[in-house]
Amino acid sequence: SLVNDYVNDIEISLRDCLNSVVEKNIETEVIEKIPNDPKDTEIEKKEIKTIDQIISESRKAIVNISTDQGGGTGFIISLQDSLGKNYGSKYASSIKNNTDFRPGFGNMGDYDLIATVMTNFHVIENSSTVIIVDDNGIEHPAYVIAVNQDKDLALLQTCCSTSWGYLEFNENKINIGEEVIALGYPSTLIDVTGKDFVSTYGVVSSETELKEDILGIEKETWVIQTDAAINPGNSGGPLIN
Repeated sequence: SLVNDYVNDIEISLRDCLNSVVEKNIETEVIEKIPNDPKDTEIEKKEIKTIDQIISESRKAIVNISTDQGGGTGFIISLQDSLGKNYGSKYASSIKNNTDFRPGFGNMGDYDLIATVMTNFHVIENSSTVIIVDDNGIEHPAYVIAVNQDKDLALLQTCCSTSWGYLEFNENKINIGEEVIALGYPSTLIDVTGKDFVSTYGVVSSETELKEDILGIEKETWVIQTDAAINPGNSGGPLIN
């Protein structure tokens, strides 16, 4: 069942929510150290993850959202075990289990995880049922635990899976021309149902505060413009740098 719970003291601020759509590109430092003599020097290399590595590692955190009104995409920002411990972004560390899933009551096993999912409010708006479909095609009932209509954001919780992942996001600066990947379950010419996972690639064209209302978005809204293809069904999914 859907719980329309309008929470004003949601733990994630607007800045944190907006920054959540841009995941930090993790760099692995490889340092080769050689003794101090003329033929030996210290070399520091940075190995940047490839696009296919980023997609592969992020995919377990991207979920398909299906409702009686339509659907879209969401991404997991934290996972909570049966003991109540949160794993995931520091911004989601204080989020509690706000569902009927309880260990020992037959609906949650000892090793099951409760996932907190971020998406857009319009993805679940006016819906009486919300279903999370994971990367394996398995359906999980979801609860809406918080919404912010003005910022078009919603938090969902669902259970139960041991194979989910989460996106670790940071407050990192957005750079014009930066390469980005949009991940989600959009409707396409190949699959109009939006059940297939799709990745598209592009760059950040600009980031700005709107000076006037446009395309249904109110002025003074902070937006990122990208040429990565985004289609209906991508709503709620992440844009990853």
